[in-house]
Amino acid sequence: MTTIRDYAKDHRVSYEAIRSQISRYRGDLDGHIVTKGRTKYLDDFAVEFLNSRRKDDPVSVVALDRSELVDSLRDQIDALKNELMTTQKRVIELQSENQLMIAAKTKYDLLVESSAGKDALIETLREDLKDARSAEETAKRETDAAKLDAERARDDLKSARADADQIREQADEAREKSEKLKEERDAAAKEAKSYRKSIFGFYRKIRE
Repeated sequence: MTTIRDYAKDHRVSYEAIRSQISRYRGDLDGHIVTKGRTKYLDDFAVEFLNSRRKDDPVSVVALDRSELVDSLRDQIDALKNELMTTQKRVIELQSENQLMIAAKTKYDLLVESSAGKDALIETLREDLKDARSAEETAKRETDAAKLDAERARDDLKSARADADQIREQADEAREKSEKLKEERDAAAKEAKSYRKSIFGFYRKIRE
């Protein structure tokens, strides 16, 4: 007995692909899949049956795996979009903080002009300005870093979209190949049936 997940792992096939195959052949596998708790197990017959079906139609399984990979890339693209939006929001916040630093400097300049002779107040304001400049430099570095992160996120998003497009093309090619193989297999089966029918008729004529 083996679990569906272990079977998929041993045969290097996605879990969802095996579940889809089991659902497709539910009637043939009736009584050969045992449920214990929340886990389903395959008996020897089910394992051999799935192996034979995978050999008969391998391209379909590959197409399913690639379809799942496309879904995964879509999720990555959505995550990158959210990350890009967060980074852009942080850039706006840093730009707003930078405007506040500029306003503080302007206020300082006005106070210096109106407080001539008040050395203690001027010294305090100088310290405030020093802190404001330090905060301004920090905000500038964070803004530059945020812009760089945003650019990288755009590049990652572009790359992910390109990968998704390539996988879609491969999936389409796999589906076309699968359909062609099925058509060839159906034609071969039809030809074999016709051949058997002809042989049987020939045999009957000989006996008569």
